[in-house]
Amino acid sequence: MDRFKSWFTGETAVTEGLKRYNLTEGQTAYYAHLVEQGVIVLFAQHSTRRMTA
Repeated sequence: MDRFKSWFTGETAVTEGLKRYNLTEGQTAYYAHLVEQGVIVLFAQHSTRRMTA
């Protein structure tokens, strides 16, 4: 399915998946290249909420 979609959008499944992180176009291309080379990319989100007891 991803390859079929890529055929119409011109984007890989990796690039499409990275778009949900609101990265710049350059960052998206950079991380997509890394993933396509076999690198594992991990994103972490910092929470600003304070835990109360």
